Amino acid sequence: MCYNVEKCRIGERDMEKLVEFFKDNILSVIIVVLGILIPGVSTVFLFNRELFINLDVIKLLILSACITTNSFVTIMFVVVLKSPFDYPKYVQMQIALMVNILIFLVMLLIKVFWRNLSIEQFIIGIILLFGVFSFSYRKIIK
Repeated sequence: MCYNVEKCRIGERDMEKLVEFFKDNILSVIIVVLGILIPGVSTVFLFNRELFINLDVIKLLILSACITTNSFVTIMFVVVLKSPFDYPKYVQMQIALMVNILIFLVMLLIKVFWRNLSIEQFIIGIILLFGVFSFSYRKIIK
């Protein structure tokens, strides 16, 4: 618990630093939003439109992040372990996010064209696509 009110508040300097960080790293921020939030929001929309409509924005974003973060962390783990090059961490994160987008995009397109796709089949498809990526990652980047 904070007893000093001045130290507990987020000051203008802190907010300026945050805004400056976002300005300096705008591409990374956009990739993170696209890589984590958009696939999750799309998944909720395609599988349960009533839930999509009824949830408020914050709850929808939290649910979306929960849906896609598991696959992102797993992909990030593969990218860091199997990379033959010493890429900077932000490059590895961007690679993992782009792969996450591609995996979800393929499965979401399958769901759009095959309306009877169950959530179990969707998850199995994500796992299979992840397996293909993890086995072929070293060959792809060489």
